[in-house]
Amino acid sequence: GGNKYIFNVGGLIGPQSEMYQVGERTLPYENYFNRIYKREIKVNIPEGYKVDNIESLKMNVVYANNNEKLYGFISTYKLLENKIFININEYYNNVFIPLKDFEGFKKVINAAADFNKLNLVFVNE
Repeated sequence: GGNKYIFNVGGLIGPQSEMYQVGERTLPYENYFNRIYKREIKVNIPEGYKVDNIESLKMNVVYANNNEKLYGFISTYKLLENKIFININEYYNNVFIPLKDFEGFKKVINAAADFNKLNLVFVNE
């Protein structure tokens, strides 16, 4: 095989909160404000390389209650020639998070944290 390069593409969205260590809550949680983050990232693939794990850019973690989408982290990508266009839509649609919704909220927060750690592997063809 040829050369391999690892690129922390997820680091481009900045540090993310993580709730893996948070145990079961007994009180509701309050977010300071509703948040929506729409991000577009463009990555140039070096000439002669391909991305080994491009599918890892696809994430779809959404929590809905009564068909209302409350929280979500959705990332998609398009590959055009030697460029990857990544779109990320992350949202938290309510400030007051009742206990029944907390696990869903936590999954979305952790999805953003997982994306933040995401590395793309460039392999020389």
